[in-house]
Amino acid sequence: MAAKDQDFEMYVGDHKNLIFTVEDVGNLEGSTIKWFLSSDSMKEILVEKSTPEITIEGNTFTVKLLPEDTENLEPRKMYYHEAEVTDLFGNTSTVAVGEMKLYPAF
Repeated sequence: MAAKDQDFEMYVGDHKNLIFTVEDVGNLEGSTIKWFLSSDSMKEILVEKSTPEITIEGNTFTVKLLPEDTENLEPRKMYYHEAEVTDLFGNTSTVAVGEMKLYPAF
């Protein structure tokens, strides 16, 4: 079951580490993880990250957002994000969903 309401806020052009812990898994090592950010209407993927770019430690993984990931996004807008894990047996599960609020940087 996905961890819902994994909401966060950030400023355009900032670095941000998103840390997720998956409760129903003993160890994520060897799994493939994908994370994406889309417009609130889910019409297009705006930012996408996956392993090995996403780091794994035990049952926790970290998505590192870089300044260039948000510099062309519209501030004062809500975005949708989602993470999914595919284990060594090919089983895919959505593990986190939420919204990102983006603020302008002055």
